[in-house]
Amino acid sequence: MKPHDGFYYFNRGLVLARLMNFTEAIKDFSKGLDEIKIGGDTKFKALFHRGNCYRQIKEYSKSIKDLTEACDLNRDDAPAQNNLGLSYFENQQYDMALERFKKAIEQDPSKPTYYNNKALALYHNELYD
Repeated sequence: MKPHDGFYYFNRGLVLARLMNFTEAIKDFSKGLDEIKIGGDTKFKALFHRGNCYRQIKEYSKSIKDLTEACDLNRDDAPAQNNLGLSYFENQQYDMALERFKKAIEQDPSKPTYYNNKALALYHNELYD
């Protein structure tokens, strides 16, 4: 009924991602980004979620690209920094992952998961101390 309303694509992408249909979710997030002619929070969220979907299907370079852009839009978002770190980590770029996990901790030191992720990156970088 409204094929050019990007918010509908974005919302359907969220549902598809929850259903673990990552490929279809990516299509809807992409269509939403094409149709949504605004920036800000909605663009950040679409890039964040699409980047996480790319990570789930092991397309790490695309995941890193989207999550980097999301982090550029909202530098203070700890989950975005952490998820970008996870994409670097899963792509075996442990130095880059470590930097992002550190940023996530700086922004929200209350999350034990961020410390665990940082410790794993340190371990893979053979920084045992």
